[in-house]
Amino acid sequence: MNLWYEISYTLRSIRKKLGFSALCVIVIALGYAITMPIYSIVKNFAYSAVPFVDGDRLVFIRQTNQITGREYDSNSFDFFQFNAIDAEDSSFEQIGAYRNHQTTLSDGDYAQRFNGVEITSTAFGFSSTSPQLGRPLLPTDESPGSDPVAVISHFVWQNYYSGAPDIIGKQSRINSEFRTIVGVMPPDYSFPQVAEVWLPFVIDNAAQPGGRDAIAIIGMLEDGATRRQASIELAAVMERLSSEFDVYEGRSIEVTPYTHGLITNGIALFNSIGGLGVCILVLICLNVGNLLLVRTNERISELAIRNAMGATRRGLVAHILLESLIICLMGTFFGLALSFFILEYIQFLFFEVLLEPREAPFWFDFSLNLQGVVFGFGMMLFIWLASGVFTGWRSIKHDIATILSGHAKGTAVKDNGKINRLLVHIQITLSFFLLVVSGCYLFALQSEYDQAIVPDSERIVRASIDFNYPSYENSEARYEFTQNLRDLLTSIPEMESVSFGSAAPGYVSGIVSVDQGEIPQSPGQEAHSYGLSVIDADYFQNLGIEIQQGREFEPLDTVNSEAVVIVGEGFVRAQQLGDSPLGRSVDLRPVYRDGVSETARIVGVVPSLGAEDRDFPPEIYRPLTQLFPDSLVLLMKLRPDAEKTLGEVEREVVTLATMADRDIPIYSFGYLITEIETNNNAIGFFVSLFSTAAIGALVLAVIGVYGLISRSVMARAAEIGIRRAIGSSNSMVMRIFLRQAFTYLIVGTLIG
Repeated sequence: MNLWYEISYTLRSIRKKLGFSALCVIVIALGYAITMPIYSIVKNFAYSAVPFVDGDRLVFIRQTNQITGREYDSNSFDFFQFNAIDAEDSSFEQIGAYRNHQTTLSDGDYAQRFNGVEITSTAFGFSSTSPQLGRPLLPTDESPGSDPVAVISHFVWQNYYSGAPDIIGKQSRINSEFRTIVGVMPPDYSFPQVAEVWLPFVIDNAAQPGGRDAIAIIGMLEDGATRRQASIELAAVMERLSSEFDVYEGRSIEVTPYTHGLITNGIALFNSIGGLGVCILVLICLNVGNLLLVRTNERISELAIRNAMGATRRGLVAHILLESLIICLMGTFFGLALSFFILEYIQFLFFEVLLEPREAPFWFDFSLNLQGVVFGFGMMLFIWLASGVFTGWRSIKHDIATILSGHAKGTAVKDNGKINRLLVHIQITLSFFLLVVSGCYLFALQSEYDQAIVPDSERIVRASIDFNYPSYENSEARYEFTQNLRDLLTSIPEMESVSFGSAAPGYVSGIVSVDQGEIPQSPGQEAHSYGLSVIDADYFQNLGIEIQQGREFEPLDTVNSEAVVIVGEGFVRAQQLGDSPLGRSVDLRPVYRDGVSETARIVGVVPSLGAEDRDFPPEIYRPLTQLFPDSLVLLMKLRPDAEKTLGEVEREVVTLATMADRDIPIYSFGYLITEIETNNNAIGFFVSLFSTAAIGALVLAVIGVYGLISRSVMARAAEIGIRRAIGSSNSMVMRIFLRQAFTYLIVGTLIG
């Protein structure tokens, strides 16, 4: 076979059927536009390779509850569990631990917060990365009585310390104590996830079971050991602990890829998203295969003549494969080009809109890199082989003499009938299955949109405050700080009001299970769970939210007085409290953490600030004077005529905050409306993803039906001619095929 002649002949054949060829290219390009973003998202969130030496052996150890099936969050182990695992981990070369620990640097004019982490020296060494300056954390740094030290990131060195050349050995005030900076890590280093300051982590070897240590455990597998083997081994350790100590009842352990430490209870979501991508890929193969089969049926006489003139069947198959290869290459080229722009938008969305680059896990990269291109061409080979080989095989099954006798198209198409109809059934069923699944996800995501309705949210500035310092262990010190800060901030001329809460309006900081204390429940009625926020006095008045019934919290609502609660209108409806909920008692029990039930009396009712169809709607409020959290959201409402920019407001606030306490940072400034829009953008991204998958599935289903009807028209060409000869109109003939298409759609929809 003359290769160049075949290529030239194939290109001429493609040009002769330009519309058909373009349709095939569009199908493939559309598939890439959907599949490549799905591949990139699933890879980055759940299955990305860690870019370190032996990164494939680095794993994350997760804890699950076998009774409820719930997966605990990343920082879920205590010191006692760590010591037990460390003593019996034969599948691991080493294990280490860390816990996120927001770090405050207060050497300058005001405190500044960075992403910090306490980490053991063994875990710090898993990255196999040497510091740019100085040394890493060492085991001696974890010894009792050792000098406090810290390692900082290149970003912190350049931006906070102005790239000071004498940074190594510098005494810096970190988290209210002086530490010696012993190392600076290279640019873009942020292991274990988004860390910028690394502190030694001292594990208590004498810890007792059930501590509130909240640590994450990671490990380096022995060379040749598998995650499954390690999971079985650690599950046995956890089973023993469960039998010996009630606090660990029902718990088990699983060893997962390292990147799974980023997400909790989310692997199923990303696996299902990946499943959508696989379904789209299968649909592309079915569509391209069906379209190529239509094209081959149209050329069956031409192929038979070439065979009669000496072309071998192997040569004909090679020609069909070459034609499908060229079409697949063209579709891949346009698909990758389209994917490039889509992935660049996703990159921008994640690193500019939803996250800052320094807040994204170090392995995140949504751009079309070499790995993505290789995956794309792997897709192309799969599509080509899955569609082209089948088409070529079907094309050589026909008898040459029968085809040349004048019954070519009808006979060929009839021979293909059963298999083709089966493929179309599968294609339509799969398409409508994708439509149903995507629709379910879209319906569920709609309830996740932030729907907080706060008056004048465009002039409410929010910021965050942490109290994770020894001097603020008691709530009295925290409350005194907030009152001093309020007095300072209200002195700003542009400031209309200042409020504090554990979460911004419409958001929650905790979840409580609610039983109605005084109201009898129906037999078998389960307790409801709601989102909880802790707020200060005059919170709703300052935000312009009207109290529907009762009153706001007062300074007299203290820990020594009766526990009180304000509830949302949605809570009143859900609990069927009627028109007079004031004075009713409810029992509040924390969910997902240890805690005892507390009976509180309802003293006020406010409008619902979030979607009531959420799993845990924000409907319950407690006073700061009775339940003070270890972190707060600062809400500052500017006057309507305020002309200061957000940056000017931030600088003035952080400067005044140093007068209350220079070691407490005020950070993450932004307008409330911007936060709502950012969170909705994140939900909107996944809505767009599933919407695109649904639309793509619908388009591919339509193309599949088109291919089926095209083959049917060719197979029944003689019948159509006879019907026309005896008087059938165009509309009557069209109804035959429309009825056939409608039948396939109904069957495919029901099965899907």
